[in-house]
Amino acid sequence: MPNEESQQAGPPNAQLKTLQRFTELSNRTALYHSLRLAQEKGVFDVLQSGPCSVEELAAACGTGCEMMAALVYLLCHLEVVERYGDEVALAAVMRLRSELDPDFGQSYWERLIGSAASGGSERSDDAAEQARNAFRNRMFDRQWTVTPSALELVRVLEIGTRRRSLELLDLGCGTGVWGLTLVHRDVQGKLTLVDRPRPIETAMRMAESVGIADRVTSVAGDFRDVELPTARFDLVLLANHLHLVPPRQWTFLLQRIWTVLRPRGEIAIVDIFEGQQAGDLTRNVWAVELSLECHDFRLCSPRTLQEQLSNSGFGTPSYRHLEVPPHLFGVMLAAKKTTTRLDDSPRR
Repeated sequence: MPNEESQQAGPPNAQLKTLQRFTELSNRTALYHSLRLAQEKGVFDVLQSGPCSVEELAAACGTGCEMMAALVYLLCHLEVVERYGDEVALAAVMRLRSELDPDFGQSYWERLIGSAASGGSERSDDAAEQARNAFRNRMFDRQWTVTPSALELVRVLEIGTRRRSLELLDLGCGTGVWGLTLVHRDVQGKLTLVDRPRPIETAMRMAESVGIADRVTSVAGDFRDVELPTARFDLVLLANHLHLVPPRQWTFLLQRIWTVLRPRGEIAIVDIFEGQQAGDLTRNVWAVELSLECHDFRLCSPRTLQEQLSNSGFGTPSYRHLEVPPHLFGVMLAAKKTTTRLDDSPRR
């Protein structure tokens, strides 16, 4: 039993900290569900049409005013809606929602967790391919988030200065953010985009919008086996793919890239790598998401990649972090081995 002195002194600090952490964790869980509740009640759809009062929002969503006022408070705390006097409006981030990801991944994560609970991460080859395509579709939806990293890649590779007038190949280009950013800076460069028809269409529209479509060629098909010319390209870009490809398949892919490179040509592999503390939270979210989606999906191991590059006819690779938000990506660069000595002269 606590004595009279301890009762007057109040609870110990450790107990108070535990209570505070418990409350914070409970509130985080509630905030997660408040976002989902707002989605299902149509709050964001109503606000998509413009700002309104809490009373008008409650009436449009069929809820009571008191409940809506409390929900709006939570949504303001999440910074997904904003108050302007007596009115509530969508925050700018909510205008980035899409048909593929209307609730910022909540439904997707619920499916992943449900699948994990039933032991569903073990997949057949066909199911794994379907999962890979579904995952890539979600990635396409987020491609705008990699623009700062693509611009940093231009700087790291010295595109347009040390490396210029390149024949570029972007394998599995997605919406084209990586390859188009490089060829936009290399004003004499040419780019070949390879991917399935849907992303190719998106990438070519982007090329037209930035005025470089005359220097861009597209090939629709699976980037792993589509027919390509041999010894044609100065630089092959493989961005954001290896975490969706089992390491046992890397050698075939790397050797294929070796055959399409010119002598002294280079491969630039952009992927999610460890090492940037600012990106640790997001990187670990990706790691869990990948492993739940399919047991063959995992973040790229630099050691394994270095070994397979060496075994596939490439020289000793160099590595650089792309030190911009979201602080996830790095680039591993390696040159095709030839019988002559590799030098560091720029491509001209």
